[in-house]
Amino acid sequence: MSERSEAGLRAEVERLCARLLGAGAAAAGTAAGVLETPGCAARRPALVEASRACVAQLRRAGSGSLHLDPGEAADLEKPGPPRPVALTAEELARALAALPRAEAALLTLRYQAELDYDDLARLFDVERDRIGPLLLHARRALRARLATGGSG
Repeated sequence: MSERSEAGLRAEVERLCARLLGAGAAAAGTAAGVLETPGCAARRPALVEASRACVAQLRRAGSGSLHLDPGEAADLEKPGPPRPVALTAEELARALAALPRAEAALLTLRYQAELDYDDLARLFDVERDRIGPLLLHARRALRARLATGGSG
């Protein structure tokens, strides 16, 4: 791997860990550990391993479980037309930070790390069929945060 692509991969893994765990030593340490793991020289294995390590830390901290309350599951049946939203990276980051950590992690892993449903199901220890509804719920929660300016 060239020095330039290695630096790019390092930056991407560090951004993912910081987004999932928050900026700080835990994210930096996790990213560094992932990049030293054998087999993580390519983008996909590195991002999957970073995701696994970050979700494990979230679980240890008690904020890595995903579930829906019965009332929330009923809300998933109500279709809501998506509306385009023009926003800045800061607005998106603020809205993601206002979500429960597991929801923010799920969205980040799906759309930033580009993990597929199978990978997400393994990481969050849920059935693959649950990922779609969980993503839908998380996207709706994110839209609600964006509608209120990113605050709770």
